[in-house]
Amino acid sequence: VAVTIGDDTTSIAADILKRFGVPLIGITDGDADGLIAGIGDGALEQYAKFLPPGSMVIRLKPERDDIIGERIKEEIFRGCEELEIGDDVEQEIKEMKRRILAIAGDDVIGVLSN
Repeated sequence: VAVTIGDDTTSIAADILKRFGVPLIGITDGDADGLIAGIGDGALEQYAKFLPPGSMVIRLKPERDDIIGERIKEEIFRGCEELEIGDDVEQEIKEMKRRILAIAGDDVIGVLSN
């Protein structure tokens, strides 16, 4: 699973990861630059066709994705770039989604899952 921060990072990573079936948890705030054809203004529903199975995109209030991303890195990844997950991958991803949503809290304005 990949956790991405930012609209453009999420759209580019989703476009690549979908080809390999790697799930993604994207943290966005709606300020996409349109680097991927089909994700023009960054509307949440535009990500649907790019998401790998089991993925989720979380839309936050404006200018909150970097702040929440830093908290995720510290609280879940313990300041590292990678995190080793256990044998029950599906359960670990489900728990990671839950924890990320809890960290984002009141900043969440929408969620897209597939």
